[in-house]
Amino acid sequence: MHLPTLMTAPGFEVVGSGAGRLLPPGPLDGLEAGPAEKALWWHRHMTEVLTGLVPDAPAGTAPRLEYDPASRTLADREAAKAAELSAELGHPVSRHTVRRRRQRYQKRGVLGMVDERHAPRRSARGRWTPGSWTSCGS
Repeated sequence: MHLPTLMTAPGFEVVGSGAGRLLPPGPLDGLEAGPAEKALWWHRHMTEVLTGLVPDAPAGTAPRLEYDPASRTLADREAAKAAELSAELGHPVSRHTVRRRRQRYQKRGVLGMVDERHAPRRSARGRWTPGSWTSCGS
């Protein structure tokens, strides 16, 4: 099963994780506080679009009507989130923006919410240590 899908599934919880833990350790390690907080902000909104509930919703909480997967299509929930974010941020947020974010979230999890200018970079050559390289035929 795809990890972001599992993590956003209704009823999913990390056993023994304690209150307030939204994500497993690691995905945002090494990221500056601002970009990490923004990624977690998007994580919260994308979780609500996908599951109907925010990550830290108390057990037994019913989804808000506009995000209820049982009565609203994904497109309806994306449109509702776009309207909510537009009002919250004070500038237009399109349904297309929410859909792109949701697709990135489903593909890459919380790292998909990180602004690419701040995302951790991987070397195109990979990682190696001196002495670990051997030539063919040796």
